[in-house]
Amino acid sequence: MATLIPVLLDASTPAAERRVAEALRDQLPADWVVVHGQRLATSRRGGTHLREAEIDVLVLAPGLGMACLEIKGGREVGCDGGGWYSVDERGARHDIKDPGRQAQQSVHQLVDYLRALPAPSLPNGVPPFVWGVVLPGVEVDRDVGPALPRSLVLDRRDLADPRTAFERLFQTVPARRRFGADDARAVLDAVAPQFRLVAALSADVDAHERLLVRLTDEQLDVVDGLDEQRRVVLQGPAGTGKTMIVMERARRLARDGARVLVVCYNKLLAARLQPSARGFRVVHFHGLCHELCKAGGTLAELPDPGALQRFYREEAPGRMVEALARLTDRRFDAVLVDEGQDFSPGMWAAVTALLADRERSYLWACFDPEQNIYGGEFPSDLNMQPFNLRVNCRNSQPIARFAYGKVGVEPRLRPDAPASPEVTTVPYATEPELLAGVQQAIDALTGAGRLAPERIVVLSPKSAKKSAVWAHRRFGRFTLEQFADGADAAAAQVKAPPAAGGAAQAANVIRFSTLQGFKGLEADAVILCEIGSSTAPRWVYVAASRAKHVLWCVSDARSGDRPSA
Repeated sequence: MATLIPVLLDASTPAAERRVAEALRDQLPADWVVVHGQRLATSRRGGTHLREAEIDVLVLAPGLGMACLEIKGGREVGCDGGGWYSVDERGARHDIKDPGRQAQQSVHQLVDYLRALPAPSLPNGVPPFVWGVVLPGVEVDRDVGPALPRSLVLDRRDLADPRTAFERLFQTVPARRRFGADDARAVLDAVAPQFRLVAALSADVDAHERLLVRLTDEQLDVVDGLDEQRRVVLQGPAGTGKTMIVMERARRLARDGARVLVVCYNKLLAARLQPSARGFRVVHFHGLCHELCKAGGTLAELPDPGALQRFYREEAPGRMVEALARLTDRRFDAVLVDEGQDFSPGMWAAVTALLADRERSYLWACFDPEQNIYGGEFPSDLNMQPFNLRVNCRNSQPIARFAYGKVGVEPRLRPDAPASPEVTTVPYATEPELLAGVQQAIDALTGAGRLAPERIVVLSPKSAKKSAVWAHRRFGRFTLEQFADGADAAAAQVKAPPAAGGAAQAANVIRFSTLQGFKGLEADAVILCEIGSSTAPRWVYVAASRAKHVLWCVSDARSGDRPSA
């Protein structure tokens, strides 16, 4: 997954630009950078007159160079006697500028700016550069006249495999010098030195099916209004943007030169956040315990797997505190804790031991008491300033009401939160009925014209050893596969459908996880299964709130959920 700047696109971003930016982010390599909406206001050398332009997408591609792309959406794009035009989904025609000319002028204006920089700015000089046009709503099979050869066009099909499209794009220009990851960072620093990233937990939505998760005005006020507060606890229900705010605060502190650490309870969540960490670390607490205890000589070897959970919760935090007494250089100017409700008092003692200065270092935490499924306890002696978040910015209205209703909370929703589809509940009384219910959900979600399998997650309160759904594993042409590592955490952020001709195995895989393992992550569609009368409402709340747009709940008929399908 490439780095997208800004991580959170503006609400006014046109749908075509949003689709392209997200497709490039999701499918290009991790060391690539995609900058959306880069404005230019530069003058020619020795002149005072400013030339203004905007690059729809600037791509910094180590190994290739930099590309300036102009995006033109619409179900039809063409050029006739009246000039260039596009036709939108409603059939309305719009006059547009020549996209090739726009991209060509922008890249040369950017190159002029880079050439005028002081010598140390770009150690290897101006990189190889190229311009191109993206037409995400149409297919292009030939040159569009002499001014726009097919090699400089990315169409709808190219967005399924953008790496290949960029390799073709750069074949149109000679590679004049090397362009590595360091060069890409140098260009980024020169072009967007003050650019603000707003980390989105996650995730990101397909232009056809999903709505981008945004920080609400209230949440932006939190970051702006609490910048100087050193002890803050962000309290709010699932989906209110707590993690996004923590990541943005961490980024600002790191930008100002602070040593910053973000800690969370869930290993998969930490892996999901790590690619967005620029200038700071994101770790899960148990991994940090192991790292510091080994470095500080307070842990020779881990206990047997059966005793690991108790060890990390009760014994490891004390050993970590002991290790930090020796590792004074392993402390931080700011520690920000996600999933704070899961931390035990001993774990909080270890967190505070990570602070370089117990009085002046920053300590921020997220807290949702209704997601406390591990018996955590928030210390009362940390003197944290509470700030309440109320507006849900993740779930559709039906899902938010279903999930919050499990813990007796009335959700506050954005005016533009999607209002459909409704939550679908399928009851079962026997194991065959349970498996049939899961099959029904999968068939409904993956039928013709519906969701790609990687946008779906099956969640269960039962472990793989006890789950009848996991034991069955094969549902029609689909096979369940467990979340197991950081790569799977990245997959939890919903992707666009795979390119045609991709691996059949990957196309027929749907991910499976326990409720606990998926806490903090999200997906477009969730099939929540094996929910019985003994399943705590709090667990259902945690799991159901992972779904952004579609939720199927396959529940024991005795659990009290009303059938809806």
